[in-house]
Amino acid sequence: LVALVLRQGSRAVVSTHTRALQSQIMEQDLPRLAPQLGDRKYNLLMGRRNYLCLRQRQSFLSRPIEEMGDALRGAAFRLWLAATRDGMRDELAGHPLLADELGALFDAADLCLPGQCYEGDKCFVQNARRRARDTDILVVNHSLLLADRLAGHTLLGEVDHLVIDEAHRLPAVTLDAHTVVCGAWRLREIDDLVGHARREGNLPERISLAAERLQGYGPEGKKAAGSCEDFGRAVRRVGKSFEAWWRALGQLVDDASTGRRDLNRARVRDKDEAFGSLRPQTSDVLEDLADAVGVYARMAGHSAAVDDLSPVLEDDLAQLAQAGQLLSKLHQDIHFLMTDPDEEWVTWIEPAPRSGLRRLGATLLESGEVLREFWLDVNYRPVMTSATLAVGEDFTHMLRELGLTRRRPPALTSTTPSPFDYHEQTLVLTPSHFPDPGASHFGHAVGEVMRSLALGVPRKMMGLFTSYRMIREAEDILREAGLTEDHVPGGPDLPVLLSQNPRSGTG
Repeated sequence: LVALVLRQGSRAVVSTHTRALQSQIMEQDLPRLAPQLGDRKYNLLMGRRNYLCLRQRQSFLSRPIEEMGDALRGAAFRLWLAATRDGMRDELAGHPLLADELGALFDAADLCLPGQCYEGDKCFVQNARRRARDTDILVVNHSLLLADRLAGHTLLGEVDHLVIDEAHRLPAVTLDAHTVVCGAWRLREIDDLVGHARREGNLPERISLAAERLQGYGPEGKKAAGSCEDFGRAVRRVGKSFEAWWRALGQLVDDASTGRRDLNRARVRDKDEAFGSLRPQTSDVLEDLADAVGVYARMAGHSAAVDDLSPVLEDDLAQLAQAGQLLSKLHQDIHFLMTDPDEEWVTWIEPAPRSGLRRLGATLLESGEVLREFWLDVNYRPVMTSATLAVGEDFTHMLRELGLTRRRPPALTSTTPSPFDYHEQTLVLTPSHFPDPGASHFGHAVGEVMRSLALGVPRKMMGLFTSYRMIREAEDILREAGLTEDHVPGGPDLPVLLSQNPRSGTG
């Protein structure tokens, strides 16, 4: 950060994996460097779903009030809107009335409205991106960094220097970012754009309204209105065939499961063998999607010939255009997941908890080629840092994973010894007689060791566990000795803090 701050006249992006490190940089490190910053600005930009978008705000405000709870949530939402500056998800995470509404408020496709979101300052998403583009040192996470590449480098703006901290996490995030996934929500995203039909057999509401408004624009408007209605019928057919295909996939998973339901991802090694029985349903949904995309293209052509559209109609047509893009992408993804063989990808299924299918997806086997193309696209040399990039002095593995092999000029590597003197400042104790971790009384034995240490060493203590069951067992021993009161975490004056780390391999 010091080096970046001293590079006057340049713009830098710092990418991290965890929010904890982002908070440290924004709240501790950069403020300490304030005397060197001068008038240079720094800011944090998070992913799209951390900010309330204008379309979701309007949708929430227009929800019908059918009971007192609806009225209270609506009032609370309006009060928050009046108080918030950034419209961020974290602000509502612990809200007593709105915490359960976070999915409805923030989880949707990145679909800003050209006529509303990009004009003025009403859209929190666009406001955050404007501030980011006007920032000299911008802090982001790895997912957003990769999203910027997929968006043609339009989210972060021009970059002179890039520092990737926690760089050992970048390969996994790259694979996640380039995963093709299909689920029931793909249809809901389209429904949100075209509107829901008020009655069975009716056209989706926004399509119906757009067609009605187009009728008032003369012969060209009537032609566009007719193709708009055709689009509505095509979307309705997609809904039916998609649901039939998804149910058939779920039934396939249910029939294959025996005994206890395994909720982990299962690899699909042969698509013909796995999905062969679903060819009729797959063919139907692909044909309906292709038809809907073609009908939308005709509608778009007819609408483009209509002059002087009202702002409301322009926004309606903009949302239908976004629906057309999602339909095209859905057709491409289903075709790829169900039929296209590719040795560089792993196709997988993820069962739902009770029955059916939660997700169908495909993930790249290696991140190196994707990241190699990333670095070829940009005119800067990335700096990557982490505590775990090398095995000893050997960077071979991570250079390949990060797409940095065979570069000209080659990537430079360096290791820095830790300033912590492990030999002088660390004591490792190994009990000579201790139960196996799989033994029923293992947690009890850990609690006894912690009790002895806490009573014999005049310092505070943290115990790190891999399961809540072990925490409870150790906690019982510590509570009997008067060493802790609460589960996770204890109060500031208690000598022992118990916590869980599900990613750790040891207790």
